[in-house]
Amino acid sequence: MGFLDRIAAKYLAEYGNTIHKVAFVFPTRRARLYFERHLFKLKPKGENLWSPPMYSFGDFFASMSDLVVAEQLELIFELYAVYRQHVKQYPKEFEDFYPWGKMILGDFDEIDKYVVDTGTLFRTLKEFKSVEDITRDDKSPIYNRYTGFWQELGLIYRQFNRLLRAKGKAYEGMIYREVAEQMVNGKPRISGTESTAIDNVTWDKVVFCGFNALTTAEETVI
Repeated sequence: MGFLDRIAAKYLAEYGNTIHKVAFVFPTRRARLYFERHLFKLKPKGENLWSPPMYSFGDFFASMSDLVVAEQLELIFELYAVYRQHVKQYPKEFEDFYPWGKMILGDFDEIDKYVVDTGTLFRTLKEFKSVEDITRDDKSPIYNRYTGFWQELGLIYRQFNRLLRAKGKAYEGMIYREVAEQMVNGKPRISGTESTAIDNVTWDKVVFCGFNALTTAEETVI
């Protein structure tokens, strides 16, 4: 019997047809789908079974935020709009910016999933780049083109987050940070419920299945 079979069997034995009072969270949507199949395969024949709440971790975080994760290309377009306001140097065209935008979006996502102090991070990065500028003449033309870009990264991060929030959009890490900070500072909420406080959701427990190498935000929520 595999891991997901064992989890399904354990909670079916414990809760039976009240298993809907347990929420299950998995690393991926694929794992959630397989668990659902195992659960209904193991249920006693002829018994009705209310499906329990099942989430991928990303969906679980999203359920506690009013923000909606946008598609990557849409996010890079929004990032490009902010970039053009604050950086007048190369790259100027979107097709030139795209690979850098994709990389920076990935960095922002990781920064937020690990709930990094962005003020300290970007200030340190700017100071480091300023020291590197002492030998700027020795660098390649491409390196010199991008130095100003990195110095404005903190401002771009803040403006980008502000723009997305105003539009009700987010990248995944942005939601992770929001929910983790709610856990630390107050009551997180569940979107779409009559009562938004997570403590008022009618679950007996939340079961996190199959996780390792958690981010800071994930550890905070668990």
